[in-house]
Amino acid sequence: MKIAAPCVLFIDEIDSITPKRETASKDMERRIVAQLLSCMDDLNKKEDAHVLVIGSTNRPDSLDPALRRAGRFDKEICLGIPDEKARARILRVLCRNLTLSSEFDYESIAKNTPGYVGADLTALTREAAMLAVNRVFKDLQSQPGFISNVNGCCSGESNSVKTVQNGQATEPNMSNRTTVDTTESTSQCVTQIIEKTDSKDSSHTEIDQKQSESSSGGNSTQDLTVTAPNDKGDNSDSANNSSEVVSCGNVSESQKQDNASGQKTNVDKNLQLEYLLHLLKNQPPLSGDQLQGMAISMQDFQESIKHVQPSAKREGFATIPDVTWEDIGALKEVREDLQLAILAPVRYADQFQSLGINRAQGVLLSGPPGCGKTMLAKAVANESGINFISVKGPELLNMYVGESERAVRQVFQRARNSAPCVIFFDELDALCPKRSDGGEGGSSVRVVNQLLTEMDGLEERKQVFIMGATNRPDIIDPAILRPGRLDKVLFVGLPTPNDREEILKTITKDGTHPRLADDVDLKEIANHPKCDCYTGADLAALVREASICALRTVMKNFHKGGQPVIVNKSHFDEAFVRVKPSVQAKEREKYAKMEEKMKN
Repeated sequence: MKIAAPCVLFIDEIDSITPKRETASKDMERRIVAQLLSCMDDLNKKEDAHVLVIGSTNRPDSLDPALRRAGRFDKEICLGIPDEKARARILRVLCRNLTLSSEFDYESIAKNTPGYVGADLTALTREAAMLAVNRVFKDLQSQPGFISNVNGCCSGESNSVKTVQNGQATEPNMSNRTTVDTTESTSQCVTQIIEKTDSKDSSHTEIDQKQSESSSGGNSTQDLTVTAPNDKGDNSDSANNSSEVVSCGNVSESQKQDNASGQKTNVDKNLQLEYLLHLLKNQPPLSGDQLQGMAISMQDFQESIKHVQPSAKREGFATIPDVTWEDIGALKEVREDLQLAILAPVRYADQFQSLGINRAQGVLLSGPPGCGKTMLAKAVANESGINFISVKGPELLNMYVGESERAVRQVFQRARNSAPCVIFFDELDALCPKRSDGGEGGSSVRVVNQLLTEMDGLEERKQVFIMGATNRPDIIDPAILRPGRLDKVLFVGLPTPNDREEILKTITKDGTHPRLADDVDLKEIANHPKCDCYTGADLAALVREASICALRTVMKNFHKGGQPVIVNKSHFDEAFVRVKPSVQAKEREKYAKMEEKMKN
């Protein structure tokens, strides 16, 4: 380094050579750390060294602490997950050499890619470009004169097909081999391939079934001859078309149809492969006139988002949920409070800052199980367009000392790196029980203390919103519920008859999915006495059980022909017998007292 000065020394994945010395498994690792420390100290002693040492890692906590003190790695720069504005700037850099359509909107793509890092956006751009190439290539295929004529491409070829007997493939012999001699020109051959590949609906399959007795065993066999279509529509030239002979013993009609469809799919794939190989060998590169007007559209990027998974999601980090307010049939009052607590600070950040409200608010959703607390959290995150981390309370607990606290720190660190973000703690009572004065339950006490520090400690949460859900708010530590943490408690109770009707309409898509008969009245079902203690999850189970009853009826009468599955009133009556409410009458009184206590 001194000889090459001035220079920059970059050490990638520095954690692999500088682990903590107290946990190092080999003496060599300790010696490497000690040598690196002494070398960096020597550089500081010389004023004219002019050497800059840069290290990169995604595990800074695993580095030896001596490396992170002043005089060695003085500054630590955290490269977190880019926000919406940063993603838009990254996309502009990645797409500066690409031809984009006139309606392309960087901000729209950036908004629909939460949790994407630079590498993910690069993969997204590459996938969108491939989709655009495939789209333009298909358009060029439909143009006349696209394929050049090369004589002798398919002439003299002989295609043989293996024979399948009793589900086992055997080598073709002279008795069961079908050969096809093609003497057409290349253009006609490739044209047929295109028509067979792209126009599957126009092709037809002729299946000739024969029954014969074999001389040895006397078992009946059936020969299925799958004949490819003739472009001229003349059956006399069927010998020139590829055919496939399949011998099956004692096979049902459905298996025969499956075999025929599978063989047709294999033929289509072979034809498409033959066509692509022909283009690679004989087709000249596309000219500038053919590529004129080729551009990557917004639709290509939107389609590629479905195929590219962000790195944060692969690490267990959930991005924007797919639950919307349309998926929730009721809870309008709770919805308004959630929008004001989480949605408003995101959409009206300047107004909140002008009022001096900088701290993100926390919300605790309490109520009986199955009333939609988790769906509410997902819907508000979806509408606001911010990231969403769902944490099950028990999954953070670990039997080893310090591991549970480290898991809590990692959750909040991920949320800060991808702010604005919502952290949703499900079953919060398992994570934050009341701390006792006797010093019992040391592990749970440390987790509660760590959670309190992350919620309202020296480091501000800024755009990190906290939501929790519990069925037992009475056993949660009171310090969690003070202002600045989970200061807003919302009760999500059992739905009223009107709410149940709205939920049933939402579940059944207004009676279209599943399809309901004319004798089914959702209002009557919502006011049924057995629905008094039903939650939203119970209503979903009721509709699902009624649909299964309708499907069971159709399956019994399947021999009468295909019938549409329609759910009628009798199916709901049968479902009422099978589906029991999640909340009993005594528990309902307990939750009513809990709601009254929260209001007071």
